[in-house]
Amino acid sequence: MQSGTGEFSYTLNSRMQALALQRLHPMLQDVVNHFKLPQDGIIRVADLGCSIGANTLNVAKVISSSLFTNGASEIQYFFSDLPTNDFNTLFQQLPSLDQVLGGNQISNFELQQPNLDLGKNTKEMEGETSRRLYYAAAVPGSFWERLFPSSSLHIIFSSNALHWITNFPKVIQDKTSGAYNKGQTFINEKNPKAFEACGEDFQTNLQKFFVHRATELVSGGILILIFAGRWTNLPTTKINDGSPHPSMDNFTDIAEASWEDLISEGLITRELKDSINVPIYLASMEEVRMALDETNVFVIQKFEMRKQIMSEVQGSLSENSKLFDDIVSNSWKAMYGEVIKVHIGEELANTYFQHLNKNLAKSGSKDWFNFMSEFLVVLVRK
Repeated sequence: MQSGTGEFSYTLNSRMQALALQRLHPMLQDVVNHFKLPQDGIIRVADLGCSIGANTLNVAKVISSSLFTNGASEIQYFFSDLPTNDFNTLFQQLPSLDQVLGGNQISNFELQQPNLDLGKNTKEMEGETSRRLYYAAAVPGSFWERLFPSSSLHIIFSSNALHWITNFPKVIQDKTSGAYNKGQTFINEKNPKAFEACGEDFQTNLQKFFVHRATELVSGGILILIFAGRWTNLPTTKINDGSPHPSMDNFTDIAEASWEDLISEGLITRELKDSINVPIYLASMEEVRMALDETNVFVIQKFEMRKQIMSEVQGSLSENSKLFDDIVSNSWKAMYGEVIKVHIGEELANTYFQHLNKNLAKSGSKDWFNFMSEFLVVLVRK
């Protein structure tokens, strides 16, 4: 993620995630309200892949206020992400500690929803966060590994993170391999062997993830996951309302065309482009269920998949397509700009995103985000 609070930072360009999380606030409150508190009332919560900005702080507010309403006496809240995460910016954004801590009354605390005006950036959309009901700490590390002592956590939350790949299978970067991801930067059905190799690797890692989280949670502890995925192992299916649900091709074609622009202008070589892979893998419902079945450490309380908020936003901005194009381009830059900079440097990365913005506008089609679906999974530790 792009660090800091600049024009293209994740802090200012994560409004889609903010909209999605706002939609989930009632569900989060309901899940937490039904959690059985320990006798001492002290609760430990972790947000894995927390990133920075108002989104993670608003989730912390929803969870902590619900816990206090339910009778918690004290809350320790851990913000966890890779060591490269901008924890300095995150902790500068923390509101002041509420004086009510130490008791089980919320006093005059009221949860306020963020002002989700699509014409504003995420900082401007941030709701009132002037009071904090938890003790905060940072835990740097990868959620694909162990992060906490055994049976030390009561609630684990993770949003928009589990589809990120930390390490690619070596075969997709090996030019002599049939799984070499030549000709594209995304891992998808267009290269079946690369897609299969990534899927096998993801399945192994996902099973480890569930085992690690089960070890860290107390019996009866809750794991709440929201992450991007696909509906089925097949590239095309139908969603619940019967409408076709295409694969990721529409948007990735536009993104790949932007790389081709750099090649045609002589700014990068095709060989360099072939060495770049976008570090995301969209798992299917079948793959996630398989990992849960194989590990057998959680009881499934909720397992849903639905269209991501982006497809809804397209409709709301039908009269302002330029604003939507800007939102998409800036969000993509905030999320993946640092990854692209590693390969081609900051100046060429900026040129790439200029082409992406231009190609989004040229496409004329506003259905390229219909592919975006997300898992909503609530699990209880056995």
